[in-house]
This record gives sequence, structure tokens and C-alpha cells, in this order.
Amino acid sequence: MTRWVIKCTRCGLERELDVGFDLTPFRNGLYIYCTKCRMNTFHVVLGYHDPYTGEYRPIEAAGEEQIHEFD
Repeated sequence: MTRWVIKCTRCGLERELDVGFDLTPFRNGLYIYCTKCRMNTFHVVLGYHDPYTGEYRPIEAAGEEQIHEFD
């Protein structure tokens, strides 16, 4: 699974979202529940943590290489 870094556009809270699919098609963002705002708000995808190396990669780098996901 890939840990994505997302940021709420309403309150600015940055957090990790651990999902089993690629979020690069959602570069512009997605609506998801924010624990601080206590409602569904728009979040921007900032980047991801590579599951094999543990390195943080910004979303701009996601198109340059294939994102590896755990089964």
C-alpha cells in the first residue's frame, strides 16, 4: 500500500492517507473527510512515500516513474 500525503484546503491540515491504489489521476485533489473540520472537504494531493525506499516524492515526480504498491 502507498502512503499519500494530502492537505485540507480549508484548514491546512496535512496528513497521510494509506490506500491500495494510485492517486496520481487525482492530482487536482479529492473530497475526503477531514478530522479537524469534521466534514468532507477538498484535499490536495502533495506527494507519496515510496513503499520500497521510504523516500518522500512530490506529486510532480509521480509521472516520471511508476509508483510501486504493495499487494
